[in-house]
Amino acid sequence: MAVSEVPRRPWLDTSRPQEGSAWILAPTAMLVILVLAAISVNSAATYLAQRQLANTAASAAIAGAGATSQSAFYHSGLIVLSPRRAGYIARRAVAAEAPRSATLTSVSVTIRGGNVCVSLSATVRPVFAANLIGRWATTPIRASAVASPVLYGNSTSSSPVAGCGEGSG
Repeated sequence: MAVSEVPRRPWLDTSRPQEGSAWILAPTAMLVILVLAAISVNSAATYLAQRQLANTAASAAIAGAGATSQSAFYHSGLIVLSPRRAGYIARRAVAAEAPRSATLTSVSVTIRGGNVCVSLSATVRPVFAANLIGRWATTPIRASAVASPVLYGNSTSSSPVAGCGEGSG
């Protein structure tokens, strides 16, 4: 074999037309687009559910922070949180405003240092191609919020984040 001779490879013969190769690429490209669309829709649904859960936690904390003791305010002029009432109101707010796109797995309402701390956990099922991914495939999400009763203009009010532990805010 001479140096200038190249061995002939019949599978790389460019002299004949390459008909039919697009027929193989088109379904493959459609499958890739479908998988990317499924990932995008599921990610967007999870993000939306997480934002709704965060809004629920925030509104529940604010509602709970409004449960101040009227007798303490009228007798001493101080804004004092009524812990039992604040917890009740915050839990009712969570029940009323829980996102429909997620399933609540835990609700924690704690009162610490004059602050109402609400922590929520939920799971989100995939929207698109749930049967392909798995019937029981879910994504866990969490949200928490803190609120405190504050008299406008009162510089001695406590910080809204102080005293609620890890993961708050």
